[in-house]
Amino acid sequence: MNYIDSITSEKFDQSFEIRQILTNSMFYPASGIDAFDIEHSPLDINSFIHVDYSVSKSEVAKAMREDFKEVGYKLIGIKSIDLKELNVNCLRKSTRFLNKAEKIRLEMDFIKDRFNFKNFTPFAMWAVYELDQATTNRKSNKRNKFSLLHIGGEACDMFNQLYIANKLNPVSITLKRTGYGYGDNWTDFYDPKSCLNKLLQGCTQITKLECQKFF
Repeated sequence: MNYIDSITSEKFDQSFEIRQILTNSMFYPASGIDAFDIEHSPLDINSFIHVDYSVSKSEVAKAMREDFKEVGYKLIGIKSIDLKELNVNCLRKSTRFLNKAEKIRLEMDFIKDRFNFKNFTPFAMWAVYELDQATTNRKSNKRNKFSLLHIGGEACDMFNQLYIANKLNPVSITLKRTGYGYGDNWTDFYDPKSCLNKLLQGCTQITKLECQKFF
């Protein structure tokens, strides 16, 4: 039994261990409140890390409490996580390896304000879900249990402070509707010269990393 499978409602409040949650996890930058990665990932992945600086804590909390009921899951537990428990500083911005396009994007007021968390307070929410056997077909092709950690922060910086700092790598990265172009993302995750890709190239402990790109 792995770490996520061992979490029960009785143990939930004392169960948060960031390294355990990061181990064999999927990373979804610019996730919004979308759960596309959870729906389409292999069933042996049961820990998901979402990062987005465009969705408020109240929106995330509501989605985490309500949205998975419709697909047959019940909450084992949900709670706010102090950023100190993640050992991250959302305001640090330690990964600004800016290329020309990124510098231009950060000169745009609506992107610069979002990047610097103007009128936005960084946060983290964590929940664990279990398939509701009473309402779901037992032969359903769904994972029995999964963890979702959502961080209201900047994706590149969180990747650096979570995975690279802990010398861990995600099983996969999901890219979908990344907020570039008319959106408020300051960097293009698909660009091989972007900040995220530079982090991946310089991360020597990542020996194999799949990147799922959904358009």
